[in-house]
Amino acid sequence: MKEDKKLLAMAEQFLDEMIEGEREEKGDYELFTRRFDKKTLKAFGPSRFKKEMMCIKNETLITLGIHLRDDVYYVNEIMYR
Repeated sequence: MKEDKKLLAMAEQFLDEMIEGEREEKGDYELFTRRFDKKTLKAFGPSRFKKEMMCIKNETLITLGIHLRDDVYYVNEIMYR
């Protein structure tokens, strides 16, 4: 139970950082992808980031996936609905 609360707090921190990266007028790709495992970003570069940010509406359900590798937690997916 304690571990679940720790993971939830970490996921919320990651999501807060990503939302902050989205808030910038032109978007902040570096801030948005800061917690991503760089190996998973090959298909999601700055150009795609900007296109995705244009499509996001004000009210959105966000699902965030994270994984642990070498004692470091990374974001591995984010879905908007």
